Amino acid sequence: MVSMIMLIIILQMFSFALHAQGNLSTLTDKNIESATALVSYSKDLHGFWIKKAPKEITDKLDLSSCYVIGKNNKNQSLFVVTDTSIIEITLNKDSYEDFKKDKRIGNLKEKGWKELYDIESDKLARKFQLSNQDRRKEIEDSIAEVKRIEEIKAREIARREAMRQDSIRAAEADREYRETHPIHRLDLSSLRKNLSLIEQGELLKCVIDGCDNRITESRIMPMGLKNDTLIYGGVTYPILDLGLAEFHALVMNEKIKQDPEIKMYLRAWKDTLTLDSVQAMEYIEYFNYKFRDEYIDKVKKKVPNGYVESWSWDNKYGPASLNISFCNTNKKTIKYIKFFFSIYNDVGDVRGSGSVQGTGPVEEFSTGSWDFNRTGCWPRGDATKMQITKILITYMNGSTTTLTGNKLIFE
Repeated sequence: MVSMIMLIIILQMFSFALHAQGNLSTLTDKNIESATALVSYSKDLHGFWIKKAPKEITDKLDLSSCYVIGKNNKNQSLFVVTDTSIIEITLNKDSYEDFKKDKRIGNLKEKGWKELYDIESDKLARKFQLSNQDRRKEIEDSIAEVKRIEEIKAREIARREAMRQDSIRAAEADREYRETHPIHRLDLSSLRKNLSLIEQGELLKCVIDGCDNRITESRIMPMGLKNDTLIYGGVTYPILDLGLAEFHALVMNEKIKQDPEIKMYLRAWKDTLTLDSVQAMEYIEYFNYKFRDEYIDKVKKKVPNGYVESWSWDNKYGPASLNISFCNTNKKTIKYIKFFFSIYNDVGDVRGSGSVQGTGPVEEFSTGSWDFNRTGCWPRGDATKMQITKILITYMNGSTTTLTGNKLIFE
């Protein structure tokens, strides 16, 4: 029964408080004699709410968001609850009259109103206790987050330092490699060892149109790098030991790039080898054509009319036989070609001689081959060697030329 009565009283007090709230908004500094914070809370430097001792309020009061829980007629004061405090406001006599007459606002000196005051005080205490718990959790979470971020930073610093050390070691290894491995020399020994013959044929081929070059050497001479294509140079000797310089292009697929020697070479020399021009391949093809033109001029200068690519003879069955191939380096087409020969024994005695004629046409830089099984020459039994002594060439236009002495060139 007592509890029910207390509840009714409290409900009445809240009703009075709501009624009085409107009257408070009309109060000004002129109406207020003094104000004392009986219970108040404020934040400390760490954001925690701290309960303060009762104290007089000298600052201007903001009564826009507060409510009255009771009054004291003797002191002409109101007890007001704000967001952070319970304040006793003492009014001048004239201002207090309206509140004094209002029976809905109870006198805290009467029974029941003290309990209401305690309830409001407890509400504030619980409110800021929960707020402080949240603040404590917030600080703990913040500390944990700072710690987590610091750990991430520490790991990142360690990772970057490890990368820096790796970079230093790699740079030192690259420097040492460059000192002992020239840029224009790449060893393919380990790569070729780990590739089957079929793979070598498929992977180690030039990708320039019209070029059938395949790497068969253990070393090549790199000249540049465009994306994954390695440009390398080489010299071949297709005719008469005259060197022909050429550029070739090798696509460096993953299998090739994973070879330890090639991986180290590319790491050490990639920046130096990289070609910036998007027309790198066109330049390479241009220079290859230029090199071939120069080579042809060099060949024509040395052998303006042609040379014997290969030849062999035999007298096993009595009469001498002659198999011979001749490359025409003249722009005129050969119609007929006549080979004169002599046969000797080991001491240089002539044991037979003769000539045979082959029929063309043999165009410029084409090769004609003829097998003369019967030359009409029957050398004596001690014959051991044959010598081509002269070549007579008749061209399609009827002109002729004779090759003898140092004009007779053999591959």
